[in-house]
Amino acid sequence: MQVTMVFVDGLGLGEADRELNPVLSARTPFLDEVLGKEGLTRGAGTWETEAAVVVPTDSRLGVPGLPQSATGQAALLTGQNAASYMGRHVNALPTSRLKKFINNYSLFKQLVKAGFRVTFINAYRDEFFVDMPAGRYRPSVTTVAVMSAGLPFRTMADLAAGEAVYHDITNETLGERGYQVEKVEPELAGARMAAIARDYDYALFEFFLTDVVGHKQDRVRAEKTVETLDRFLGSLVRNTNLDRRLILVASDHGNIEDLTTNTHTTNPVPTIFFGLDPGWRGLLAKKVRSLVDIAPLIVTFLYEGRNQAEGMKRGAY
Repeated sequence: MQVTMVFVDGLGLGEADRELNPVLSARTPFLDEVLGKEGLTRGAGTWETEAAVVVPTDSRLGVPGLPQSATGQAALLTGQNAASYMGRHVNALPTSRLKKFINNYSLFKQLVKAGFRVTFINAYRDEFFVDMPAGRYRPSVTTVAVMSAGLPFRTMADLAAGEAVYHDITNETLGERGYQVEKVEPELAGARMAAIARDYDYALFEFFLTDVVGHKQDRVRAEKTVETLDRFLGSLVRNTNLDRRLILVASDHGNIEDLTTNTHTTNPVPTIFFGLDPGWRGLLAKKVRSLVDIAPLIVTFLYEGRNQAEGMKRGAY
């Protein structure tokens, strides 16, 4: 069994009010079909359908103040309470102390050490490979987590070859930066991600435009961003063998679901499970209460899959 994870920055479970919540007012045919609109609202609780389970997940981690990206993402990708360790929620990019914490507990590092095949699907711009060694680039949590495991980063050449996905899914922001790249429809990006992930036990993609547009309180851009994500996820799910692979969607804190504020929110975030049979999904859902539960669940799930495969070879299943 394998895991594909889509990390969506700044996606919370908000009010069931289309005027406040662009997650509801956006056109999302895929999520409507598999979850229904009610499944992505704060009052719905754990929401189970024939295709998926949504689990409201705590992002506050027992620390006062608004949840923030650096500590929230660190909690997601380590299984440790980074906010408690730091004594506060740390916004944006990790500090030196938090980077050491991520290096120690990185999910990527744990999985590589255990012999699992792991990859980060996002493509990095050319300047990253110059600025990072020169110390002119302050890395994100995901970048630190990947480096902790000694994994390679995907390049613009990989993107052009269909072997990576850019963080905005469509490559539009690359064009704005002067890169001569083709615009990619979200459906093609989702299919490419599914194809790349087939060769790995754990594959991660990061999408953070949801947080960017949430801060801007721009309804038109917010709805477009949610619609792009819906099309991407629909294609990813359709192009994935869900008998053997779990697709997990997770977030670090709320933001885009409430356009009345330009800050993060204290809303729970959705953890969504697609794939496998309903029994498996239900069992996994019961193990998630906060951000720190995600990484241990992935590790346990992958070990269980490995044990089953070895048992089948021995004739134990």
